[in-house]
Amino acid sequence: MATPSIYAQIFNLTPSSYAGDAREIRVRRGNILYRTGTTGSARRILQGAIRLDRLDAEGQPTLAGIATRGDIIGLETLQGSRYTFQATALTQCRLELFPLEEIQQEKVILDTLIRTESRMVAVLNLRIGPAQARVHRLLAMLGNTPIEIPKLRDMADITGLTKETVSRAISTLHKRGIAVRRGRQHLSRIAAYDDEALCA
Repeated sequence: MATPSIYAQIFNLTPSSYAGDAREIRVRRGNILYRTGTTGSARRILQGAIRLDRLDAEGQPTLAGIATRGDIIGLETLQGSRYTFQATALTQCRLELFPLEEIQQEKVILDTLIRTESRMVAVLNLRIGPAQARVHRLLAMLGNTPIEIPKLRDMADITGLTKETVSRAISTLHKRGIAVRRGRQHLSRIAAYDDEALCA
């Protein structure tokens, strides 16, 4: 029998960790996947983007991070802890249970931690610079096209802008051919541009 990795020993994983959970789930845009303080399992995002919030003293959500395809959320549950964050779907999402056998692979955990740290830096940058640049960074972060556009209130909260400013920025990006819309809620393409080009 293979010796469990140090991560498996720390997390004290057993198959019962996932008892009663659906192997794969879908969550619609704007719906809450789980709330702070509840119990559940770690999941990997197969499609879409998830907003992670801490709740303040009054129970209001404060942005803590964004997770996208390939990211694993709810890792704290592997130690028997309750969810630290509230998770809300920014776009339509598809998630799977984090495969138990993969916790044996140190590289999987290391890659996850590196990805998470890099994403946190990127989220901080979403609140810096001109409006068009902030909105463009957020849309580009959401993954492969077609991209489902998050609700304006979520985009405004994440970027530190008003809903009106976000709406104008999306319209401007569309007019300039940087973000090509497909209907009201989707983008068929998001081009790569640096901040200076966006402000020109």
